[in-house]
Amino acid sequence: MEDKLSKSQPGTVLIVDDNTENLKVLTAILKNEGLKIRVSMNGQAALESIEEEIPDLVLMDIQMPVMDGYEACQRLKSHEQYKEIPVLFISAMSDIFNKVKAFKVGGIDYIPKPFNNEEVISRVRVHLGLKVKTMELEKALSSLQNLQDELIQTEKMASLGTLTAGIAHEINNPLNFVISSFHVLKNFYLESQGIFQLINTIKPDDKDLLEKVRELEKLCEKSEFAHITKLIPSVIDEIQNGNERIDNIVKRLKFFIRDNNETKVPVDIHEEIESALHTLHEEYENGIEISKDLAPNIPKIEGYDEMLHHVFFNLLSNAINAINDHDKPGKIKIKTRKIEREVRISIIDNGIGIPKRILSKIFDPFFTTKEVGSGVGLGLSISHGIVGIYEGNIEVKSNDKGSEFIITLPIK
Repeated sequence: MEDKLSKSQPGTVLIVDDNTENLKVLTAILKNEGLKIRVSMNGQAALESIEEEIPDLVLMDIQMPVMDGYEACQRLKSHEQYKEIPVLFISAMSDIFNKVKAFKVGGIDYIPKPFNNEEVISRVRVHLGLKVKTMELEKALSSLQNLQDELIQTEKMASLGTLTAGIAHEINNPLNFVISSFHVLKNFYLESQGIFQLINTIKPDDKDLLEKVRELEKLCEKSEFAHITKLIPSVIDEIQNGNERIDNIVKRLKFFIRDNNETKVPVDIHEEIESALHTLHEEYENGIEISKDLAPNIPKIEGYDEMLHHVFFNLLSNAINAINDHDKPGKIKIKTRKIEREVRISIIDNGIGIPKRILSKIFDPFFTTKEVGSGVGLGLSISHGIVGIYEGNIEVKSNDKGSEFIITLPIK
């Protein structure tokens, strides 16, 4: 016979049987293995005993007064606190024993009567050992979960640092336009202050009007007033352009932050695609062929209003730009498919493609290959974030013949 049960294994077994002889036999067998034994005479008494102290394993007879084993097991498994307790049914071979029902109500094994000592010990040993392993796995899983949470938090902080640095960099550029233009205007004003003051003193009936006009001409010449007045409109334009760029960055950044209380609505994938195409119509109507292969069985999915429109807008806009930088006739194909519990959307272009060296960076916030002022590098990053909010995935395949962006969204 094998050694007694390991001391590291759980050690309390509850035996439930209305036959005192059975209780004595099982108690003797298991006590010899160093286990703590408790007994109950029916299902109801067993449940009350479990409420007082949770055992590590239950040996449950089936035919008992007050409450039989099936019902007791079913009630036990319906309780969140007790559902993980392993239940082994015990039954005489001559009894009407429904194995299917035993497993259906939550039993994990059974021991036939009359009892064979080695079989009882072996089955109890196996299931107590499994419980130990389960507890160890749960502990390991909990540790892994904690580690994952820490890694996610670290990644979030790193992403936040990248995002913050990008925001600072991108906003500083237009902000510098605004600040430098402001100082130019301020200097213009200070240099021209004498002119404005003199103008305010001039009246139609001034006797010395001619003298003031001559003085005004000298001041204008000294301060280059004529040149200043020509520059002012362009300076104002720079300030306005800088403000618009900052405003555009802030508006785009709102897609990184969603209100948890925001209501989800049914979203029609095809309508969002058509909406994005309509918005971009003037960009592609001359020289780019749009073909659509849209599956008829695409269901609506739960999501947030306008978000997917921005994803399709960004991807289609990038495809158009990639084609416009190429000599050959432009083609963009949009394809949708329902695959099991997912919707797959492909946007394929025959543009210049994406170099391998930057392929891993295209979803980074503020990464762009465009010239300064032509884009802030948030389109793909926002699209990636939105698809993530939908618990989906976005990937890209690219070569010198074009690119394909594939979006996969779960159907809920």
